[in-house]
Amino acid sequence: MLESLAGGDPFEAGEPSKKRTGQLVMHSMIMFGREFCYAVEAAFVTPVLLTVGLPKSLYSFVWLISPILGFLLQPVVGSASDHCTSRWGKRRPFILTFGILMLLGMALYLNGDTVISVLVADRGTWKMWAIIITMLGIVLFDFAADFIDGPIKAYLFDACTHQDKQKGLHYHALLT
Repeated sequence: MLESLAGGDPFEAGEPSKKRTGQLVMHSMIMFGREFCYAVEAAFVTPVLLTVGLPKSLYSFVWLISPILGFLLQPVVGSASDHCTSRWGKRRPFILTFGILMLLGMALYLNGDTVISVLVADRGTWKMWAIIITMLGIVLFDFAADFIDGPIKAYLFDACTHQDKQKGLHYHALLT
């Protein structure tokens, strides 16, 4: 199965070839999905934080953690992606991993209080754990959504001719 994934990809590594418009649009759809998830986050994070009882003085802290992690870890992830020798290619394992982390983070921050109410019987500690799980979900989502951008663009640049890179970036911008 891995061989068919690596061999049948129109964005396969090697000498860049001309890509069809449909291929570039489909590649850019991941940007649309990422931005849609960002919109969901922007709409729901504050109400969710209010629901779990996070003190208002900590809201800025929640939004600050992910950029700090990005500043510290983005070069490490970029270098790891450049040197990856996976059978799936250099970028695809990172795109898949960050996509899964985005979904996990979104599930945690949207359902953190429900998960904790099922797992923790003691109502006295329920609120603290719900806040922690919700904050963890927000940070995980932000971290993964910020980090997925680099491998997506690097994947486009690795596999396209100069003209296709320009078209691909235009489609990224359109779908973003």
